[in-house]
Amino acid sequence: MDVTEHHPSVHEHDYLPAAGHDRFLPFYDLLSFAFGIRRVHRGLLQQAGLAGGQRALEIGCGTGNLLRAAARPGVELVGLDPDPLALKRARKKLSGVEIVQGYSQRLPFPDASFDMVLSSFMFHHLDPD
Repeated sequence: MDVTEHHPSVHEHDYLPAAGHDRFLPFYDLLSFAFGIRRVHRGLLQQAGLAGGQRALEIGCGTGNLLRAAARPGVELVGLDPDPLALKRARKKLSGVEIVQGYSQRLPFPDASFDMVLSSFMFHHLDPD
């Protein structure tokens, strides 16, 4: 079954917005923090072992919370997401981070462009295929 098949936003977008609908985006960060996203991101980044000299891509970066948590000296970060409204929020939060509008199914980067790829709470936005 297509994850977006019965979702109301499919009539407006070809992706599922971060908050489920554009009108809920202003509350996305507040709800994420209330539900403990910082703790989840700390655990993910500890496992990843991100270090200086690496270039990392976050697929499905949304409003940029994981990218902000991932900021380290000497680490080049790039965020990718199809949602222009979420990316606008990410750009306001982050400096020195490349933010790209695009889809994980069609990465706009050459092969072997990154040392690491990160993702958090994004896979449910993808079709099973």
